[in-house]
Amino acid sequence: MNFVAGSSWAEHNAGTNAIGTAIVIGSPIQVFAGEHFCQELQKWTFSAAPIRDPATQKTLGVINMAGLWAVNHPHILSVVASAAQDVNGMLRKQVKWERFKLLKYYQSRNISWQSKSCLAVLDRGGKVMKASPLLYEQALIDSNHFLISIPSRSLPLTSRMYGECEHLNGTWRFELTPYIYGGMPIGAIVYVIPPTLTSFKGIYFAAKSSFTGVMDATLPSLSSTNSLNSGAIIRNLNDKKQAVEKKLIQLPDFYKSLFDHNPDGIYSCDLQANLLDVNPALERMIGYTVKELQEISLPSLFLPESLERGMEYLEKTMKGKQQEYEVAIRHKNGYRIDLEVNNFPIFIDNEIVGVYGSVKDITKNKQIEEDLKSTRQQLDLFLKNTVDSIIIFDLKHNVIKVNQAFEEVFGWTEQEVIGRKKPIIPSFLVAKYTEILQKIVNNRHVMSFETIRQRKDGSLIDVSSFVSPIVNAKGNVTAFVSILRDITEHKRMEEALKESEKRLRTLINAMPDVVILKDGEGRWLEANDSALSYFQFENVPYYGKKNSELGKGTKVDVILPTYYKAAFERTGSGQRSVKTHSFRDGMVS
Repeated sequence: MNFVAGSSWAEHNAGTNAIGTAIVIGSPIQVFAGEHFCQELQKWTFSAAPIRDPATQKTLGVINMAGLWAVNHPHILSVVASAAQDVNGMLRKQVKWERFKLLKYYQSRNISWQSKSCLAVLDRGGKVMKASPLLYEQALIDSNHFLISIPSRSLPLTSRMYGECEHLNGTWRFELTPYIYGGMPIGAIVYVIPPTLTSFKGIYFAAKSSFTGVMDATLPSLSSTNSLNSGAIIRNLNDKKQAVEKKLIQLPDFYKSLFDHNPDGIYSCDLQANLLDVNPALERMIGYTVKELQEISLPSLFLPESLERGMEYLEKTMKGKQQEYEVAIRHKNGYRIDLEVNNFPIFIDNEIVGVYGSVKDITKNKQIEEDLKSTRQQLDLFLKNTVDSIIIFDLKHNVIKVNQAFEEVFGWTEQEVIGRKKPIIPSFLVAKYTEILQKIVNNRHVMSFETIRQRKDGSLIDVSSFVSPIVNAKGNVTAFVSILRDITEHKRMEEALKESEKRLRTLINAMPDVVILKDGEGRWLEANDSALSYFQFENVPYYGKKNSELGKGTKVDVILPTYYKAAFERTGSGQRSVKTHSFRDGMVS
């Protein structure tokens, strides 16, 4: 069904399906059997529910469950919807935590009514969390809690931006700065300058029609009616000509930023392995707050199977040796997390007083490794036990892998063919085979066909060939898998059967009598030329039909029943089986 990483289940690619339709309509849905657009999916029933970012209302993904339609449980859709609600609830808690951090920052800025500039704090969706009273009084914040000058839910919180809008009694100017916490933007701080002032901290504004030294950011322009004129919102591109006074950043600020905004988790502990501090990235990673972690020791986070190894590396670090290792811990919510840890000692006055650690979450990588290992084991098991010959080769037809059945059927060992052109294609079929592979590359479709292949001893065999493309993450064909089944014996049997049928046909056609072969249900299987001529069936498709279907009131409907009655009276047999009877006109023979 193409449930692989990178495959698209959007409606415009896969037609009606639960995943794509749930994204379009934004609510849980169940698509049952024949309701699917793709024929292969009509054996299944899919139930899906979307996951949304509570701040931006953008769809982040979909939870989906699938099963064969015949065994679908009526509560599956409810289960999926409930799971989606749980995930959305976790995301709402995350947004609540982000908003708490934003409000805490707002309070620390202590912007008051008497301040010359006003302040507004926005979450990731552009919603105002807190703002100076003047902004409410001047109707710069609408009833939905959005600044009238800022396009809601559409701002990329990646860099500082400036803008202005005409509102009531003059031009209001804005400076929007993303608020970064733990290396990720969780909102924005907007400084608002009333019409009576003309600058932000030494950043002066030119006339509305001209922003000297600054390029247009192609964002919507600002106005009191939310229709923004060109050039109103601009990015700070740090143009050397821009009149910006750079602050002298002290060294401790660099260290604090390195700790607070590092995307990797960072922690410190004393020589008793008691946690002293962690950065926001590690808080998010393991689910605990700094305060909670300061009340526990580092070993208490390790899973039992990782405790001994984790303590061993920690003790080596406390002796002055940097250590890199992997360890498994338990998240606050109870699930396992695999971490890659880099420990190094903390030196003060040439004495080790503790340990610093930087942490990466490698849970997804571990899962991918396990999946690949499992897939490789299943593939090896399939290759070893299948009776079909399997050969994997690249776009230049160089062999990558063959199985044991290939060696037994064609005579070459794997070592003899690896890295070489496929030796099993007869020279007279090379051009045709190359054409087939090109079609597979162009169409990305599997192809099956019967053909001829060559053994190591030069003998030719008939095979049924199934060729499938191997596609990378970008959708490009990188190799092929060919499954070959020796059908030489099958072909011999077909030829023998055809020859037998030919001899039978020759024999019954040589007879002057009318000869008809029927099954036990009275359906015609075979008739000689005399029969076809007698009943005038030379151009009639008689195979599989009964007398009544071939023509009521004709010779076949009148003569044959009389013949059968006479034949049964003579033989005394009422058995229904495949029999051959012959007769001359007017009498049974």
